Amino acid sequence: MAEVFRDREKAFEAQFGHDQDLAFRIRARGNKMLGLWVAEALGIAGGGAEEYARSLVAVALEKAGEEGVIRKILTDFQSQDVEMTEAHLKVKIEKIMAEARDSILRDG
Repeated sequence: MAEVFRDREKAFEAQFGHDQDLAFRIRARGNKMLGLWVAEALGIAGGGAEEYARSLVAVALEKAGEEGVIRKILTDFQSQDVEMTEAHLKVKIEKIMAEARDSILRDG
């Protein structure tokens, strides 16, 4: 009986690890997609757009997560006179994260 509980515990731990990895990959891909969208709105193209997207991923990893990303984007939009409210940005982020999730799950 104890072996059954150990096996079950290992299965839960494995599932938890998988879920954490999946969440990280979704967030990273979503932040990259978000960064490319922001870069386009700011008029940044080509390699500059990729660089901007990478910087957004770094902000999410190094600082206060989504709140840090939101602050950076709103600051960047404001500096370039791009109209954006925090509420509208959060809706866009939710949509992009859903797209990232679908993409990750589809790609395997």
